[in-house]
Amino acid sequence: MIDTSASPERSHREITTALLRSGVRILQLRAKEASIEELEQLVAELHPLIRAAGADLILNDHPEIAAQATGVGVHLGQGDMHPSEARAMLGADVLIGWSTHNLEQVREAQALPIDYIGFGPVFASAGKHRSASDTRPAMSARGVNLVAEVLARTSIPMVAIGGVNEENLSALLNVGVESAAAIGAITRAPDMMSAARNIHERLLRGSEP
Repeated sequence: MIDTSASPERSHREITTALLRSGVRILQLRAKEASIEELEQLVAELHPLIRAAGADLILNDHPEIAAQATGVGVHLGQGDMHPSEARAMLGADVLIGWSTHNLEQVREAQALPIDYIGFGPVFASAGKHRSASDTRPAMSARGVNLVAEVLARTSIPMVAIGGVNEENLSALLNVGVESAAAIGAITRAPDMMSAARNIHERLLRGSEP
């Protein structure tokens, strides 16, 4: 993810460049503290770089901003715009994801016009690097066993979210996870490109012995 919350000393552009150089081709911009104007500026700055690399940009939470730039997708939380409204706004050709946290939400997702679900938090994380204004209790870790159950119940591609790092990635790979999102595991690494590449290449290889 393009998210500076875990490492404020790093810029969105620096993180984007490292991710693209690592081979990652789907990047999600997550900037919970940014204003609408700041988000619009970030999309205007980063989208051309990402598109030139043959990659896709997904914006967190704001389909109305994504709609201003051709090809930008959106990732929606449970309290955001309904995926059906976002699809009508953005069209059929952009990526739309939806966060899920339990089996009921996964079941509901099967009937939605989305391209993938995020599921988690799988592992304990730093409150998912939430904004200062988010006073909700932190979600408990869902665990790898529940991830395996989700994979068995859905045909929609699933992205594991929450606390994913190089140490616990093997457990996810071994239950069939093919996609994962990471923030701190990459942005806190001394070499962001190498950290992103290691995670990306292990996901491409699949299950590990």
